[in-house]
Amino acid sequence: MAEAQAFRKRVLQRLGVSEALAVKKHAHHVLPRQHAKRFADLGLDVNDPRFGVLLDKEIRVHLHNGLKYNAKWDKWLRDNQHATADDVLRFAEELAREYGFPFRP
Repeated sequence: MAEAQAFRKRVLQRLGVSEALAVKKHAHHVLPRQHAKRFADLGLDVNDPRFGVLLDKEIRVHLHNGLKYNAKWDKWLRDNQHATADDVLRFAEELAREYGFPFRP
């Protein structure tokens, strides 16, 4: 839990948003944590605040339960075994557009 709170704090700082304004927001990892090792091998830290966005909590639940955000990552990573860091970030931007949340690393 402390790691999640630290990530949230860093995302808020990067975005210049106060805790008071973000009380009903969730700090979302754009790069799924279950693939942290694979991303780290490419020089990408899933806990870097550049790879975090603020979402309404309801949107976050919808992403993971109804829209299968992580499943799309799983498939893309399986299909793109030789992806570079730039490829990963381009796919992250594509998913952000698809799901309607802002992401610009």
